[in-house]
Amino acid sequence: LTELREMWVHVRVLDAAGAVVFESGALDDHGEIPEGTMRFGAALHDADGEYTFKPWEGAGFLWKRQVPAKGTEADPFSASLPAEASAPFTIEARLHYRTAPPHVVEAVMGEEAYEPKIVEMASARVEVGG
Repeated sequence: LTELREMWVHVRVLDAAGAVVFESGALDDHGEIPEGTMRFGAALHDADGEYTFKPWEGAGFLWKRQVPAKGTEADPFSASLPAEASAPFTIEARLHYRTAPPHVVEAVMGEEAYEPKIVEMASARVEVGG
């Protein structure tokens, strides 16, 4: 069920002091992936065009993005850094995966809901501007 699985990229830029000066893809307070995050998977809509996670209600996709077998995907990132931030900057990117978003697990499992495990599939780190 591609529409349940989630894969996303968490990017952070740290300044010379180790302070985070840019971040994209950090989960919100409810464990959900924020809008604007580079992500892969799909989201279904029902006959009224409203989001649904239930495959039997699906009439189409709100969005769908997959990485082809043995393929790659790339998105550009740009960030406005605070004037007080100093180089060198460290850029970190992590590709995360989980089987389902928390709101789906809660809706299906109720009181038996669990926090879906997040798996780091890949990571990269580079220093720039030194």
